[in-house]
Amino acid sequence: MATLGEVFAREAAEALLPEAVRMLDILMFKGIIAQARSTVSPLNGPPSRRPLLTFTHSLLHRNFVERARFDAARVVDLLVQTIPLYSVVPFQLLADYHGTIEAPLADLDIAIGQAFAAIVVLNRSADWPLGTAVWNAAFALSRFRNDERTERERSILQANLLHNRLRLIRKPTQERNAITAQIDALTESFANDEELAPMRLNALAHKQLAIIRSNHQQALEIWNEVEGIAERYPSVRFTEAYVHHLRGIIISARANTDEAIFNVVEDRLNALNDGAEHERIWKHARRIVGPYLLDIFTTQAELDRRLQLLHELERESLEFDVGLPWLKTILLYELGQFQDVLQLLPNISPRLLERGLYGNYCQAQLLMICVELGLGGGVAGIEEQLEKLRSQFPTEFQQILRRSISIHLCDSAMLHGADQWAAQIFRKYSDDALVLPFALRLLLGLLDSPTLTAIKGLHQQSHADGTDLWRLFEAAMNGEDSAQIAEQMEHLLRQPILRRDHITELCAAIRFAETILPQFLGESQIALLRKSIHHTLIAMVEWLEERELFGYMKGVLNRFPGMLNQKELAKWRGRITALERQHEGQSGKPATRQESLSMLGSIEFRRPNQEPARPRGARLKIILGLLTADRMLEKRLTNREFYCIAAGDDDLETARTTVYSAMHRLKEIVGPDAILTDGETPELDLSRVHVDLLEAHALLTEAIAAMRESAWMRARGPLIAALDIFGNRVPFPTLYETFFEAAREDLENRIRTTAMRVGRGLLLAGDAASAEAVLRRALVTIPEDEELQQLLRQALESLGKRIEIERMKIRAEEED
Repeated sequence: MATLGEVFAREAAEALLPEAVRMLDILMFKGIIAQARSTVSPLNGPPSRRPLLTFTHSLLHRNFVERARFDAARVVDLLVQTIPLYSVVPFQLLADYHGTIEAPLADLDIAIGQAFAAIVVLNRSADWPLGTAVWNAAFALSRFRNDERTERERSILQANLLHNRLRLIRKPTQERNAITAQIDALTESFANDEELAPMRLNALAHKQLAIIRSNHQQALEIWNEVEGIAERYPSVRFTEAYVHHLRGIIISARANTDEAIFNVVEDRLNALNDGAEHERIWKHARRIVGPYLLDIFTTQAELDRRLQLLHELERESLEFDVGLPWLKTILLYELGQFQDVLQLLPNISPRLLERGLYGNYCQAQLLMICVELGLGGGVAGIEEQLEKLRSQFPTEFQQILRRSISIHLCDSAMLHGADQWAAQIFRKYSDDALVLPFALRLLLGLLDSPTLTAIKGLHQQSHADGTDLWRLFEAAMNGEDSAQIAEQMEHLLRQPILRRDHITELCAAIRFAETILPQFLGESQIALLRKSIHHTLIAMVEWLEERELFGYMKGVLNRFPGMLNQKELAKWRGRITALERQHEGQSGKPATRQESLSMLGSIEFRRPNQEPARPRGARLKIILGLLTADRMLEKRLTNREFYCIAAGDDDLETARTTVYSAMHRLKEIVGPDAILTDGETPELDLSRVHVDLLEAHALLTEAIAAMRESAWMRARGPLIAALDIFGNRVPFPTLYETFFEAAREDLENRIRTTAMRVGRGLLLAGDAASAEAVLRRALVTIPEDEELQQLLRQALESLGKRIEIERMKIRAEEED
């Protein structure tokens, strides 16, 4: 039974063992197995309809697994029946199995397919590294009865194995490159077989992934091959493989500002909405491709459609989806809604890291820096942050990081007005392979050398990006009629400001008009343009003001001070000052609560600048303990429960009288406003009273919520914070009533279970340092716990801290 995993379904146990029902009753009676407290999703098949079961101790489960006689044929049978499995343990045992499996070839193929399905499930979670164990099981099963397969069947199986192996490699490595080349060669002939064409598309998707942002020309060649296959076999458009190509080519187009592709992708996406027969693939395509269209708009009508799309995507979003919240964050950034971005980024960044999306994680960190610049932050200290970020990630992600720095950070710094710093950063991190938005390249070029000769050189180095600014620039460089150049400039200035990068484009256009256009236009044309520029400049500052981006407001005004009169400058500088003060008030530290109640280590109530007050009567301590514990329960105490526990009397009226008397004395200590008495039961006013135990409990609850999503990095922060508050202090000290003993035991179990699962999850994710940080603190709160100690030793071993392991052994011997 242990071979099913630490958590398992009753159906799996009953299918595995003939006498499972009787055995489960015995094991549950002995406390070896218990009903699982939380639900998790299965790796395969539909979820169990009955409560899940779990071994009560991890060490106990591990011991049973090591001693178990593994029946590989029965596990294959479970997979064939699609009985839900909730652990990778059976797959790990299959991968390590060296015996024979007497199962028909058809059953083996079904079992391999179930393993591939489990890889898909794991790949959508923070447990994606565990997918390798499942793939090893699929590979092991593929060796049985392989001689019974035809050559075509062997090729299909090999292609599927390679495809699923590549799904699990998140970083550019030699192994990924080698497997990509292997699957490319293997499936080349599949392009001319309608049944196998989707597998060719899978192979091309991996080839595309390797160059998705670095070689747009090759990405287009792959896309053309995909489109050729789709023209021959239109049915492949309605496959997940084709949908992945839609996503891949739009990612490449976004990275290289290829606007022509945007319309093609949107047309192909809309074509999938082709009746009920294709509804599933249409919804899937919209969910994974749609978010990449969100920030692609040039008119208000298009923006309205994108916002409607966002609303629909959020309504249909799946729990594991991380792409939509990330791309929503980018959209809000472009719309200048920086306060919303500030709220989203701290939640989305750890999820990106947990899912192995390291490039997006880098971008998220840079986006936070850009937001701070827009909200008035300075450039001091940013280079140190960049170097720290660079040191966190291996070389394969340096290109993504350099691109984000060169585009997003330099752009934000120039809007902020830190031109020289932006140019210095650009020179340090950019390279010739980067394709920059033309507005940024022009601004940097005008900053470096605002001469016609230098700008003509820029014309030769740049490529058309379809923007109004490029058309203006090209009209001037090609020596078109001055009236046409002036009209193109007027057209650009008249466009409504819809997004943040329009501000950059307008800054570049106005600077271009100041320094270069006088060489192409007459004085009367320049005079007319100045009026339009003045109007546009006011519109730019108003747009920024509406979004409270005073850091950018300051930069724009300082860049073009001569465009506004003194009265206008004074007005806008006054608005900037007001916004700065408002921001300082919002971002300042929250006011310290006036009172605090300690329910860890000792029971005491503290007011500012006063010595702590310690209630002397047992009844007063019990009431304070109940007021605290009541806030920790999923279901609050009833009127009867509260008063009878507080008074230690089963007669409700007598209990009420006792509590009312004690409450009067208690309010003399804590003040009349600290306890609210207008509800069914008394309760603490948490807007006035800070309780250390409740703070720790809230952090623990936050960690548990993240843990249930297997979001180990997101669970790490609140769990460490909670453990730091608990320390070695006893909750509900000096309260020994049955209710408080049970409360302490429940709390300890929650702390222990959470620390174990998060610690183990961090280890599996390869973050042994974080696992050590969690487990060391957990052992302060729950000392001498053998399973926590064992897990800490694993973390220390992964970190190569052998001396620490020996010191743990010495301490254990001394305690014995």
